Amino acid sequence: MITTAGTQRSYDQERQEMYAASALRHDAMSEATRRAEWISFHVLQAERLEETAAALAAGHRAKAARLREKASP
Repeated sequence: MITTAGTQRSYDQERQEMYAASALRHDAMSEATRRAEWISFHVLQAERLEETAAALAAGHRAKAARLREKASP
């Protein structure tokens, strides 16, 4: 009985250690995935903002050109 209880404790401890190691690997992968997703989000958002800013600037330039044309005799 003592041997069995000792073996069971050893088995339980090994299972707990394996679970803890698995949880750490999972957390590390999840963190890496989240980091990659945030990087992607920020890169794409920067591209969208650059396109929007370029379109707004072009619109203002066109408006300024039309106003200059009207102001010229």
